[in-house]
Amino acid sequence: MSNHHESPRLLSPALSKVMGYKPLIDLAQLPGNGRRIVDRHSSFNLILLGNEQFVVVDGGWDPSAKRLERFVKNQGLAMKDCVASFTTHAHVDHLGFLSVIANNKSTKVYISEAENEVLQGRAPVSGSVSKLIEKMPGIPSVVMPGLETEILSDGDVVKFDRLEVHAMALPGHTKGSSGYLFSNARDGSEVLYSGDAVDFMTNGKVRIAPGPLNDDDATNWQTVIDLPSRLISMHKDHAEIVPAHSGNSNVDTLSRAVASRMILESEIRTL
Repeated sequence: MSNHHESPRLLSPALSKVMGYKPLIDLAQLPGNGRRIVDRHSSFNLILLGNEQFVVVDGGWDPSAKRLERFVKNQGLAMKDCVASFTTHAHVDHLGFLSVIANNKSTKVYISEAENEVLQGRAPVSGSVSKLIEKMPGIPSVVMPGLETEILSDGDVVKFDRLEVHAMALPGHTKGSSGYLFSNARDGSEVLYSGDAVDFMTNGKVRIAPGPLNDDDATNWQTVIDLPSRLISMHKDHAEIVPAHSGNSNVDTLSRAVASRMILESEIRTL
């Protein structure tokens, strides 16, 4: 498989800054004993369980997962101590870690049914740009036929001692895009790892990925508009929201952005 450093820089951190995204902060501490690990313009997240085990949300670009491995070793752990991997969607910048754990039977791989179809090679990669990226030299394939996975649907819950992970369907970026809400009884934290469903801007606005990267802009925007009320109805109104491509924010900020139309119709049409 091609080395991570050979793959082209498709969207650099500098470009993300110019576009106005809240910056990604490498190794940022997140509520619930989580850490964000930045991999080029994207990121993935590691959550320590406190019993010499950890879980990961998404997997970055690098099919060798060297940055994650270094961090894990610094915590006195090994990659085999990963008990679960939650994948928000099957785009190449979210799947690198799966290449490492493909043969690790101690790690359960959770994903939605629609995204698993892409992962198994039974459905095409979504988004016109993503399809082009797949054909570029040095880009590893998203297809991992035979990878053992467990399907999560909207509302399903996975438990780890005092940690509950709620699967949330967040469609639009891809057909089966999902978020994972981590409810940690140890510290009372609520963290939604939202993948590419929404990004937060430095000017207080929110946006979705540019159209060629999306399956369905209208569905994606509806997901964003509905998300605050969904979380509030779940009594998760204090949840932190952690996207893959921008700095994190919270339900209150997203609610205000939606209520004040900081996602304008003209922007929706032109993104």
